[in-house]
Amino acid sequence: MASRTHECTVVAVGLTMSSVDTSAAYFYCFAVPQPTIRPRPILAAVAVGLIEAIALVLYGLSIVVYEQGGETTGISGSGADLAPVILIALFIVFAALVLLVTWMLSRGRRAARTPFLMVQAFAVVVAQPLVAEPSTRVLGGLVLLAVVVGAVTPFTSSAREFLK
Repeated sequence: MASRTHECTVVAVGLTMSSVDTSAAYFYCFAVPQPTIRPRPILAAVAVGLIEAIALVLYGLSIVVYEQGGETTGISGSGADLAPVILIALFIVFAALVLLVTWMLSRGRRAARTPFLMVQAFAVVVAQPLVAEPSTRVLGGLVLLAVVVGAVTPFTSSAREFLK
């Protein structure tokens, strides 16, 4: 069996040693993974994903608050008002899925690029009516800017190197 050497840290003492034969020294040390520096495009994509997840939760809460102040009485028009509860649960699930995809992208998972791109495609669908309405045109422009940043950054050369 070939001898493997790694930089190890002695658990009991906390010292760092170089060129330790780890095949014989597993009980004394463990391999220390080198910290991975995320490229700026990945950090930008992660920031966009976090902002989108927070926006989903805030939007769901705003709909619930608006429904509570309005004169609606629920899904069927009578009885318990379950529509806001279901709606906020749906937005929280979507936000959790966006966070999961963003976390996978930040960990360097190449397979997360496609779901992340799908999230950006859905954000375009959200931005379209915002841009069409004169009172929300600025907000729609900000959403479209986030979409462009989120869609382009995972495909830059440094991001492609980082994603394995």
